Amino acid sequence: MKKILLSIDKLENFSQTETTFYDVMEYFTADGWQVDLIAKRISSYWHHRIVSATYRDQIRFVYSQELPLEPVYALIWIFQGYVCPKLNDAFLKSTISGRVVFQHFENYSDYDLPYGAGLENKLSWLSLTSSTSSYVMLAEKGIKQSRLKYFPLSATKDFCSFEPNIAAFSKVLVVSEGSDESLAEKKAALEALGIGLDHVNLAHAIIPLSMELLTQYQVVVGSGRCIVQALCLGIPAVVAEQSRSAGLVGEGNVSKLNDTGFRCSGKHVIDDWAIWAKELVEGFDAGVEWTRKFRMRASQHWNLNSIIEKLKVGLPEPVKLSINEEEWQRFDLHRRVMDTIVDEGISVEKWLNDRIPSPTRIEVLKSFIKSYPEFGQIAVVIIDRDGVDGQTSKTIESLKQQHLIPYAIYVLNAAKESTHQDLNNFVFNSTFYGVLIVEAGAVFLPHTLLVWAEHCMRDPAKSIWYCDDIISYENDEPGLYLKSDCDIDLLRAWPYFGRNIFITREAFCKFGGADVGFNHLIAHPLCWRIIEDRGPVSVGHISEVLMAVEQPVEILAKIPEVQRELQEATSQHLQRCDISANVTVDIATGLARIAYPIASRPLISIIIPGRDRLPFLKQCIDSLIEVSQYTNYEILLVDNASEEQEMLDYLHQLESLNLSRFKILRYNAPFNFAAMNNLAVQHAEGEVFLFLNNDVKIIQPDWIEEMLQHVLRPEVGIVGARLEFENDNVEHGGYIIGVGDGIATAHRGAEKDINGFMMRLKAVRGATAVSAACMMMRRDVFKEVGGFDEQRLPVYFSDVDIALSVREKNYITVWTPHARVKHAGGATRLFKEKFGVEPHPNHATFAKLIDIWGSKIAQDNYYNYHMAKVGSLFHLGTRTSRIQQPLPGKPLPVVLASHTNWTGCGNYRVIKPFKALEQTLALEGGVIHGTPSVMEVAIAQPDIILLALSLDDAIIPIIENYRKVSNAKIVLEYDDNYPKIPQKNAFRSQIPKNIASRLRRIAEHADWMVVSTKPLAQAYAHLHNDIRVARNKLDIEQWRHLCSQKRRKIKPRIGWAGGTSHTGDLEILLPLIKELSDEVEWVFMGMKPYGIECEFHQPVPFERYPEKLSSLDLDLALVPLENNVFNECKSNLRLLELGACGVPIICTDIAPYRCGLPVTCVQNRFHLWLKAIREHLADRQALEEAGEKLRNKIHQKWFLDEQGIQEWREAWVGKA
Repeated sequence: MKKILLSIDKLENFSQTETTFYDVMEYFTADGWQVDLIAKRISSYWHHRIVSATYRDQIRFVYSQELPLEPVYALIWIFQGYVCPKLNDAFLKSTISGRVVFQHFENYSDYDLPYGAGLENKLSWLSLTSSTSSYVMLAEKGIKQSRLKYFPLSATKDFCSFEPNIAAFSKVLVVSEGSDESLAEKKAALEALGIGLDHVNLAHAIIPLSMELLTQYQVVVGSGRCIVQALCLGIPAVVAEQSRSAGLVGEGNVSKLNDTGFRCSGKHVIDDWAIWAKELVEGFDAGVEWTRKFRMRASQHWNLNSIIEKLKVGLPEPVKLSINEEEWQRFDLHRRVMDTIVDEGISVEKWLNDRIPSPTRIEVLKSFIKSYPEFGQIAVVIIDRDGVDGQTSKTIESLKQQHLIPYAIYVLNAAKESTHQDLNNFVFNSTFYGVLIVEAGAVFLPHTLLVWAEHCMRDPAKSIWYCDDIISYENDEPGLYLKSDCDIDLLRAWPYFGRNIFITREAFCKFGGADVGFNHLIAHPLCWRIIEDRGPVSVGHISEVLMAVEQPVEILAKIPEVQRELQEATSQHLQRCDISANVTVDIATGLARIAYPIASRPLISIIIPGRDRLPFLKQCIDSLIEVSQYTNYEILLVDNASEEQEMLDYLHQLESLNLSRFKILRYNAPFNFAAMNNLAVQHAEGEVFLFLNNDVKIIQPDWIEEMLQHVLRPEVGIVGARLEFENDNVEHGGYIIGVGDGIATAHRGAEKDINGFMMRLKAVRGATAVSAACMMMRRDVFKEVGGFDEQRLPVYFSDVDIALSVREKNYITVWTPHARVKHAGGATRLFKEKFGVEPHPNHATFAKLIDIWGSKIAQDNYYNYHMAKVGSLFHLGTRTSRIQQPLPGKPLPVVLASHTNWTGCGNYRVIKPFKALEQTLALEGGVIHGTPSVMEVAIAQPDIILLALSLDDAIIPIIENYRKVSNAKIVLEYDDNYPKIPQKNAFRSQIPKNIASRLRRIAEHADWMVVSTKPLAQAYAHLHNDIRVARNKLDIEQWRHLCSQKRRKIKPRIGWAGGTSHTGDLEILLPLIKELSDEVEWVFMGMKPYGIECEFHQPVPFERYPEKLSSLDLDLALVPLENNVFNECKSNLRLLELGACGVPIICTDIAPYRCGLPVTCVQNRFHLWLKAIREHLADRQALEEAGEKLRNKIHQKWFLDEQGIQEWREAWVGKA
């Protein structure tokens, strides 16, 4: 069997690189080859697809499974130039043979060849290129043309054999590999012509493009491989990227577009998308005709199988492959750069890494525990359920890696009859603070016990603690199990705490220890006895992932023995509470359902407010009367000045009937939902109120009983129902607070049979608030909280407000999925002009809720702290991953620092200074990418909010809301003189014309400002009376170890490196480049002067930038700046970066560079620059010494060390 090694950095999404990689793999497995895969990251989708493939036995994951490489491969096929350490070591040691293929597309690695054309030429049999333009580019980079081979964008044989049937033009599919900024314009332009538009973002798609998907559309719009796939299917295609489009592919442009890999050029910018859409519609018929005829040619040219077959024909015998140490380092640096590049979104692995406490925090927590040693006395009991030594050993091994050593480790064999007695004896006869009971196989993160001890110290009143988990899946990205805080109703129905539970020894002993008969849920009955005595406040939830477990609760709950134990534990608990409820368990889900007794059948006042829209009201009342089996109710209709005659007649008819159960009330004022309900309560006779919208339809006979059984529980204040659309999908699953602008509806649109996160759509559970479209309360509770707030919240969120008031009175709100009603959703307020009501809550409404409740609206106890606060609910909240909870007692200033980018500005001005200040115990808190939401601030409760580069005055109302939910000081951070940005600066077009007035308005809302230089402080002096200067310094870990290895070539290497906004600055070098073209090697990184030929390196992620800069091995660096007000305010950062690498510098004689560093400053005159360059090059030894002198000077005072961060500390938090 022939063997191939396929290598790529990641197989996570559905880009043309990743899908081609998979298709190549699939071809070779089908062809009978053994395929070894290298990919650092593989998503669950791709992993499942690979392991489920017909030829899965031929596939090995040599990276993730740590399998050895074969000594000989017929082919080694490398995508993205990605060479993992294992393969790199094999090259270095010459222990591998094969023929190497480098596959190039149009990505960073393909443009830059960062490891060098020479190294690729040394190893390659072929270098494959996807387009003519990339062929030319790679040849210019130095790839030997004898190795270059055209390997076009392709489609699999399925695409090439499918018979299409193009319907009438009605729908377009837009495909992108990221967000499409012009999508809304495209959509609006097409919809104006009656054409629908759907969008697939391959960075977030859940499956790759398929024939089934593409053939649902009459036109595909995109670039790259999706165009090829569409043409092979016979579907007309439009090449378009962002704001550019090359139009429909046809005979006149297909060849040229194919040469560019079906990409757009700068000349394809679209100014008017309406014209673009019109031309697309007018050209559709001709496009269909041409595509149909072209389909056969497309299938022949782009069939992946045929392309690979032709390539294999000339495959020679394997040869020994070898590289040297310097070449190994180049591959390794490129590999680390590729590992750093992150797509839109964030991986679980990255999030978990962000959550690891810093070394400083770990040492501080250790010192706290040293002062209060009892909290660090945590014993660990391991339940060995299966007798598998490996599982127990895995847990014990992770305990050996703890920052806090366990007080004791005790392994219990669950198969023994004496297990419970052994556990009790161990705890009863010991003296530790608490016991952590875990299942064998659970893996502790290194900081687990330390964080557990921290929380015990924070809140010693807690008797029980549980944490969040990571679920380990073999060869797959792990899943997170992010739990809610203590929810009594959910816990009665489902053991969502899991089986890894901490209990204080005091509580364990006082409440009798573990019960016999509970082998799976060993601690469950004990936990209930503690809660019954001490209340839910005795339970603590550590909202951190601290353990990896192999079995999620969803699987655990389906075990028959677990279901028996859950039913028994819940029944016993209810009996001890003197509640004679019936407990049953659903075998399919493992959920317990509790039928609470309804001791009496109280009168229920059903309150229905509305205006006009008789069909809805009639349906509501008719279904209520005809379907409901509960009959002891009265109906109070509150009419808001209806005008439609049929509605007036209906109300008159009801009144004339003089029915005892009907009351018609008039509210002749502007629509006020809260006031109408309050009015009805004044006339209501029932002990229970049921607030019901007039567009609700009753479908379930026992819906009232399902709600009533909970509202009669003394601890319950409000009960909400499951609201559904007509198609049975969820319309309202309760509210979640602390998200978005303050509140959001949960599970809207979820399909009927979806369980929801942590069974939220199937279980009776707690909720912070529910919709008053169908909401039940007892009279006494309603009266206690004062009813709805009709003054401040007349229409929207009065239901949320009353639920928060109920929470303040220590009642709980319950949501039940067993009371189902249909809800049309705001049908009485469909028209603003008729009812004078906004169709949706606006920012003012959200702001009013924040005014009323402040930070209390921040955290929903039923929604995990680490869930997303913006965007889709019940997803991992990656924005706040780097924000840590303040240390116990909040001993340090808490700073929430925002950065707008991940490049130099974000790192130098926010990320790296924060890290340095945190390491020296000057502050704590965290950093966040982008402007923090009001709810994120409300949750974090920082002392200081640092806002970097706030240029839009839309930040002003956000700042005002920050102050409503926290007492934080607002600090503005700027590093450039934005009102004076030069004409040639690439970012000038992004700066508003009224930037000066905007900055003035923003600054009025700040407590102080921080800038990067004294001249910038002077330039902004008119904006604020407190402007502090924090000069740019270098991060020690990134820069202190660097030096430039001079290549000592005949021609010296001279160059520049930096960002992409220096067009005018680099123009200064153009005549010098021309003059010295035969004498030196010109090297540029990041950008280069327009039109020159040189060695050019693309930008790399910031974390790899210092090392990449050092690897350029410059003999001399040139740092020009135009003489203007903008540059006078800049910093000396470029000198610091290059100087830290030991590179001597000639720079413009301008204020920021007159900073005491040993560099050569010259006026921006050609002859002065040329003279300085020639003088430096005349003595190469002196040149190297100058570089070392500069490097030493930077090491003395320009690093973020203890001395260097003093001005940062004063700028951010004030003097110590």
